Amino acid sequence: WEQNNVSLKVDGLAVVATVVKDVDTATVSFVPTPLFAAKSTHTAVLTYPSGGQQVTGEWTFTVSEYTPDSVAAIPGVLTGGVSHTGNTGGHSGTVGDYGIDFGANGTGPIVVSEVGFLNDAAAADEMTFMFWAKKYNNNDSSAFWALSPSSNNGQRGYQAHVPWSNGHIYFDTAGCCNADQRIERGVDAGSVPEYVDATWWNDWHLYVFSKKVDVKQIWIDGQLFHEGTGAAPLPLDFTKLMIGSDSGGGARMHAVIDDFAVFSTQLTQDDMSAILSGTKLSALPPFEGGGEMIETVTRDKITYNAPPHRFEAGTPPILEAIGLGAAIAWLENLDRPAIYAHKQALLARATQALRGVNGLTVHGTAPGKGPVLTFSLQGVHPHDIAQILDRQGVAIRAGHHCAQPLMSHLGVSATARASFGLYNTAEEVDVFIEALSKARAMLS
Repeated sequence: WEQNNVSLKVDGLAVVATVVKDVDTATVSFVPTPLFAAKSTHTAVLTYPSGGQQVTGEWTFTVSEYTPDSVAAIPGVLTGGVSHTGNTGGHSGTVGDYGIDFGANGTGPIVVSEVGFLNDAAAADEMTFMFWAKKYNNNDSSAFWALSPSSNNGQRGYQAHVPWSNGHIYFDTAGCCNADQRIERGVDAGSVPEYVDATWWNDWHLYVFSKKVDVKQIWIDGQLFHEGTGAAPLPLDFTKLMIGSDSGGGARMHAVIDDFAVFSTQLTQDDMSAILSGTKLSALPPFEGGGEMIETVTRDKITYNAPPHRFEAGTPPILEAIGLGAAIAWLENLDRPAIYAHKQALLARATQALRGVNGLTVHGTAPGKGPVLTFSLQGVHPHDIAQILDRQGVAIRAGHHCAQPLMSHLGVSATARASFGLYNTAEEVDVFIEALSKARAMLS
């Protein structure tokens, strides 16, 4: 196979493919611009020489899901069934935080083909890989593997086992497994003070693997776990990055990972402390004291409870919960359609009466809307209206109602709002209208 006797069509269109030969293996590649949409399906037709004649092969493929990085939008291709977690599945547990789930049996990996940034960092012989991980279990696996053809043992340019099945974390650079290529240490109570048993791995932890000239370091949760010196220089020919597997897509990690990042510098302890305190709930101190927010107390030390308990000090709102239960029980004994009809009648009565008030605008007149009447009086601030009505025994709400974009759309700074419940009467609506008329007269 040569460049001049191999052709490729994608979705019926001829494309310029690249043919690379390595002894008896030929690789034909084509990268579309822009990239195909994730999960889109396409057809490829390859024509190539075989047995003295041109042969055509055709197949259909579906593009894997992408996960672009947030700095340079370099895509990582999700392969082998790996997927994003559900919402709040990332290490912070907050809404909008998603992780990458490799599953308890190992899926993946994520494949990153645009790795020029690795070679740029390697030129200064300084680089850091960082990520959060929560393990399902520990198997013989790799957390990441940056391929370098000049590095031995599977093109092992920059690689880590987190951990291997023996509980040891290994960090390899520029090949494996000589003293100038590998550092490693077992995780136990002696090396990690918080470690009690194997369930430690099932929690989120921040792992950092850095190299600067001949010094290599492994950090866990902002604490130096292991360090080695005499490391060989980093290779300058990185070609691919595998996240969650070894160089061939095997030895897949059984974990959820989040915020995988590569830095062209060696992170300091202050850098990692900032990352930890800014993103991990368990690193934040409680904002008030009370019951349930502590785990242990001694004369010299306080250990705070795990989130969310450390942020929920004191007695829960028991009385409020009892009151809510009583209100629900009361509503369950009432006629729901009758309640709806009663509130709609009050709304109609008030809306009709307000039409006679000069300079008053009703905001929101959609058919079937709830029993809420929002209005404004020309030249009168809603807070003034609310204050005068309050003196007459009528309670309304005034302000922007947590809807400032809506106020901007309506062209007002705030509005007044009257709400009608099942306990209100037609007579009370009349009192409201009369009080509003008095307010109008006083403020005009």
